[in-house]
Amino acid sequence: MASKKLDDIVDHLLNDTFLEKFTARDLYESPIFMDAAKVRAYFANRYYADRTIKGGVASALTRRTNNLWQKMRDATYRIKKAGYPGIYRVMPHRFSFSKATLGYIHADSIDEATSWTEMFFSCLSQSNTVHCEFYSFGNREDAIKLNKEIYNNIIEELEKRSKIKDTIEKTITKHNANITVLQTLFPELETEEN
Repeated sequence: MASKKLDDIVDHLLNDTFLEKFTARDLYESPIFMDAAKVRAYFANRYYADRTIKGGVASALTRRTNNLWQKMRDATYRIKKAGYPGIYRVMPHRFSFSKATLGYIHADSIDEATSWTEMFFSCLSQSNTVHCEFYSFGNREDAIKLNKEIYNNIIEELEKRSKIKDTIEKTITKHNANITVLQTLFPELETEEN
């Protein structure tokens, strides 16, 4: 997104004129809409690029960040509730403290997304309850790209855990063999209390 358009979006959000000038899609396509840290970095770059961020500058940066982030959250919440066609993020149950993402689906409405979510993802949650929310405008190919990252992370995690499992199994086998040798040499070890 062009810097000028992003600056315009931010200025209108701060002046409470966003919905008069821009569409929901404009907000969702801005590179800072989902992340307070990105909002802070944006303000630091836009207003304080040539200054050290400490003291009064840090306070002003925090105020601007919090002000804009609150307005962005309110605007994005309204958009998420509307359930536009696009990509929905699937998570464990709604009130989970976990921010884990189980996957992304493409759907035409929140109702369709909810149906797909419950049908395919509920078995992945400990409580068998899952939740989906509007994530971004996009198509099936965009959802595939997002899921590819999750898929690759899962494969990587499985490989790590497989190596750990193999190491644990070898250690258990070694310890069992050691116990067998000691019990063979000293059968009374089995009857003694530890």
